[in-house]
Amino acid sequence: MGRGARALAFVGLAAACAIACNAVLGITDVPSSVDAGGVGPNDASATALDANEGSTSTHVPEAGAQATADAAADATVDASADAPQVSYDAPATDVAPVCDTMNDVHNCGHCGRDCLGGQCSMGVCQAVQIFASDAGVNPYDLAQDDAFLYWPDWEHGTVYRTSKTSSETTLEYQNAQGFGTNGIAVDDAALYWGDWYAGILRCSKTSCSNPTPAAHPGSAAAPFRLAIDTQGVYWTEGATNVFAAHKYGTGETPSVLWHSDAGVSANAVATDGQRVYFTASDGLLHGVGVDGGGLLAISTLAGDAASGSGIALNDGVVYWTVTDNAQGIVALAPTSSLGVSVIATTPQGLGDIASDGTTAYWVSGTGQIMSCDIAVCSPAAIAQGATPGTLLVDKVAVYWADSTSPYYGGGGGNGSIWKIAK
Repeated sequence: MGRGARALAFVGLAAACAIACNAVLGITDVPSSVDAGGVGPNDASATALDANEGSTSTHVPEAGAQATADAAADATVDASADAPQVSYDAPATDVAPVCDTMNDVHNCGHCGRDCLGGQCSMGVCQAVQIFASDAGVNPYDLAQDDAFLYWPDWEHGTVYRTSKTSSETTLEYQNAQGFGTNGIAVDDAALYWGDWYAGILRCSKTSCSNPTPAAHPGSAAAPFRLAIDTQGVYWTEGATNVFAAHKYGTGETPSVLWHSDAGVSANAVATDGQRVYFTASDGLLHGVGVDGGGLLAISTLAGDAASGSGIALNDGVVYWTVTDNAQGIVALAPTSSLGVSVIATTPQGLGDIASDGTTAYWVSGTGQIMSCDIAVCSPAAIAQGATPGTLLVDKVAVYWADSTSPYYGGGGGNGSIWKIAK
């Protein structure tokens, strides 16, 4: 066979092979050459010249290899399309909220601290009056539940209720004599207070128009401060006795839990349901069982002419204040051990005290509302009162009654009630 015939036979064999291979690979559309007589750029069966004629030979991948490469490329494109898109944005950073902690009443001192109606000055919440001093009445003692403060006005023989949040105040009780209501306590269901003429009165918190006399203390006993537990009501008369009666009694004669033969007067009173604790004019913390047994007297090592003032109970700890000739003393004792710890000493006399278990609050002899951390006490004034009486604390605020009544050592006829955010 001549050289030309051999070349034609080779071309025919290559074409037949390409068709057969495409069929096997499933390729039905085989590109045609641009020029039937020449080799086009898409011709899968490009002709190789004989090496004996001195021409260079261009190698084109066989159709099967090219299809495999194309399929792999398609798979890569598909996989790339299905792959999750990656964001190249810079990661977000946590930025602390911006707030004016020096002057914003809702972010005073730190973001989120609300002054509860008071002003914010240099990062410190200021006290706010929630019962006006020009109302013509004189609160001194206070009791509280979650929503309200309850208080008697001795000079007018009345009992009021004031909202902690809205300051709305309503009259709960008015006696016929026009004066002599003092000492007050409240539980979930009822309100209790002392009336110099009617004894210890009780009424429902939802309806107080017709109170019931729980006990009549007798003509010689004028209720001063009051405390209750689940079973009884206890009170001092600002003199030589501490009394007790059943909470739900009806005009019963009270029992005497404590009587001083030495002329010592009992002052503030508190109870944990096991003992009744009270301060007295001898500077000692006194305690007696609710059944009248187990008398005790605890010293705070005060000096001459010492006298106890305020008292509070919180979570198994009793707190109280004592004043002697040289200083005021703030003390505490766990009710389980009665081991005394002195929290603070001050150069002024002291009044009432309150505690939330973490911080102690008390009234100084100059009318300041003081506070300090119980664990490491560094006393600081948080407010200035006129003649602060009872002091209370709840989860968000400290409250006190400011009396200007001559009966309590003030100089006028208009008292007020205040609060300050904790």
